[in-house]
Amino acid sequence: MQSFVERARVRVGLSKRELASLAMVSPSTVGRIEAGTMDPTVTMMQRLICAAGAVATVSVTYLSDPAAIAAARAVLDPHSDLIDGPGVPEWIARFSHLGWLDGQGNAKSPRELAARAARFAALAQRPNIRTFTRTLTWAECVRRLNESGITWAATGATAANELGVTGDTLWPVFYVSDLDIAARELGLEQFRPPGTAISLIPYDGMSERGSRCDDAGNSWAAPLQVLMDCYAGIDRMPDLADALANRWDAEAGP
Repeated sequence: MQSFVERARVRVGLSKRELASLAMVSPSTVGRIEAGTMDPTVTMMQRLICAAGAVATVSVTYLSDPAAIAAARAVLDPHSDLIDGPGVPEWIARFSHLGWLDGQGNAKSPRELAARAARFAALAQRPNIRTFTRTLTWAECVRRLNESGITWAATGATAANELGVTGDTLWPVFYVSDLDIAARELGLEQFRPPGTAISLIPYDGMSERGSRCDDAGNSWAAPLQVLMDCYAGIDRMPDLADALANRWDAEAGP
């Protein structure tokens, strides 16, 4: 913070005493802030920056951490082999600190854990995700991916449909072992609105675990991954996740 004050002051050629006078603070306050020996309040920062003829703004970048979902999967399915994944123990510790886990490390509410963990891993902001304009049918995408020699797994709404719930599948999302090969083989071009989107997410060592293939050659992400990717999705995808969770609850019985 001190560097912001000093840069703003030097930019307009003010001395520390002059800046202090304009901001109606003591020169020692300016000196301590610029030296890093005092942490100013937001209000103080704004006063000093404005006195130097600048505007203080705050920029927030929201991160999407797939380890949050991997941690929730590890809690909900102890056989998932995700417990030692990068960042997973730290997220489990956070869940416990937040009171989402009981004394044995189990989810107090599995559905709530899945939904809340997913909020830390927004699907559209996943690391290195690439979104393109969709020009192929689902069947053609599957054929080309299978012929490309890479491994892949579908997630999101399309995968939720395969698990038995009905919803909008306009945004296909694939985990792929090689993003460049997948994009090339599918002949994809950078997304430009108002086209229909298709997104590719490179394997991260966790999200693709537990993927399964069906007799038709389709590859699907693990059901819990699909559930949480839908909770992490856009538009009505969280509704699909709720429908899927309801279906599983009904199948499990009382």
